[in-house]
Amino acid sequence: MKDVLLEVFPIGLGLGLLLGFISNVIGLLIKRISIFILKA
Repeated sequence: MKDVLLEVFPIGLGLGLLLGFISNVIGLLIKRISIFILKA
């Protein structure tokens, strides 16, 4: 059981970091687009 956890944990951690990064990028894009629309 410990071996399985050691194999799965890094994958889950990597996916979590990737999802966090993607959501941050999307949030920044939405902010820039909304500012652009407000200025137009």
